[in-house]
Amino acid sequence: MTSAFIPCLVFSCYLLDRWNWLSLGQGSYPKPTVEVIPGNLIARGGNLTIRCVVLYPSMRFILYRGITVLKTQDPLGSEARFLLTDLQPADEGAYTCRYRPRTGPAIYSDASDIIQIEVLDAGSPPKPTVEVIPGNVITRGGNLTIRCVGLYPSMRFTLYRGAAVVLPTQDPPGTEATFLLTDLQQEDEGAYTCRYHPRTGPTIYSDASDIIQIKVLDYTTSNIIQIVLAAVVLLILLVILVEHCHSSKGKGNSAPESGHE
Repeated sequence: MTSAFIPCLVFSCYLLDRWNWLSLGQGSYPKPTVEVIPGNLIARGGNLTIRCVVLYPSMRFILYRGITVLKTQDPLGSEARFLLTDLQPADEGAYTCRYRPRTGPAIYSDASDIIQIEVLDAGSPPKPTVEVIPGNVITRGGNLTIRCVGLYPSMRFTLYRGAAVVLPTQDPPGTEATFLLTDLQQEDEGAYTCRYHPRTGPTIYSDASDIIQIKVLDYTTSNIIQIVLAAVVLLILLVILVEHCHSSKGKGNSAPESGHE
């Protein structure tokens, strides 16, 4: 009887420990993945969406700012989308989401990765950094890339030559846009800059980047100029040589004859 009692006691302790572990919600479900659309930097008054995705359907999703519950959703599938509208500086903060079953014990998942939301109230975002590849001097007909890197992801980037927009704007998912300039001609020379701004809400542009001065070398024109200059130098040397020959010949003819009375 004692031998039968010990396995039952061990199994009962295991079940009790398992129940306590589940009740506390310690890692019962894997954390959801999160995405912010269009990006975590938004102009004041703008809107964004936080998307939470899990492995299981029909869960209850909870959105937090810090430890404060903002919204809950009971979607049919495995994804919840939380729309945040008319954002103000007071809405800035660290956002996360979690999920749990809709019925039964409230066993929560681990929290998602943090999404840090920033709201632009006044002023401009900091200027982007720029890089030109392979360099700012290019031969006629060549290609180069201007790489523009902002501080925040999911911005809209614009490239300028002077005050004119050069190429279509770009909406990269990260913090970097690359503008490819092809078949460059001398009329493409100039001062290039880039700027960025949030994709939604009021259009608050960043400060302009540092200037990249693009120079296009036309070797055809350069070669013609060099040939003309060489021809002019050669002609000058020929004239000097001819003058020298005439001068030497004249001096020889004018020499006095010896022994003549």
